[in-house]
Amino acid sequence: MVYTGTFMIDELYDRLVGRLKQKLPGYSAQRKMSPSIRNGGEDYPDPKFSQASSVLILVFPKGNQVCTVLIERTAIGPHASQISLPGGKRDKDDPSDGYTALRETWEEVGVKPENIEIIGNLSPLYVPHSNFCIHPYIGFTKNEPDFIPNPDEVASILIVSIEQLFSSTTKRNRIISDGSMNINAPYYDVEGHMVWGATAMILSEFETILK
Repeated sequence: MVYTGTFMIDELYDRLVGRLKQKLPGYSAQRKMSPSIRNGGEDYPDPKFSQASSVLILVFPKGNQVCTVLIERTAIGPHASQISLPGGKRDKDDPSDGYTALRETWEEVGVKPENIEIIGNLSPLYVPHSNFCIHPYIGFTKNEPDFIPNPDEVASILIVSIEQLFSSTTKRNRIISDGSMNINAPYYDVEGHMVWGATAMILSEFETILK
């Protein structure tokens, strides 16, 4: 299916609302883009000891295409220069994981929560390296947002069509060396940017339910 035009975003909306009410593919979909450092196994966190966080896959029209947004993080911090979905750690005052996704999106790219409709969530993903349990949500806007990147956290914003993101030509593999081992890293190539790790695993489940 080609996700283009205003009609298509309405059709995609209806399709996703129905699909998200069904059982999610979960780790079987996430593992398609899993780096080898995870040893191919599904990890379950102890909720008493892991830190909750949330990210948002924001779907919106841009011209005759249906798009989503990724961010390049600044060169400072634990995720320096990585490409990720808008999101972050749940604060103690956040009433829900969905609220965290909306709040972080507002703080990082300037889209107000009242302009986003959350239609559902994907499967949580535990990241052993950081001890975070990531809760992914899918949000819709009827109009292209006016993105305002937070310069303290976001170096640049990447707007990519869903059709381009999930094209077979974007899927690649790279060997990454961290000094002690070589990691086989499947990734999405987005305009020359490497989208891998937890972000790629989350997007892989989104891709699976779309197809």
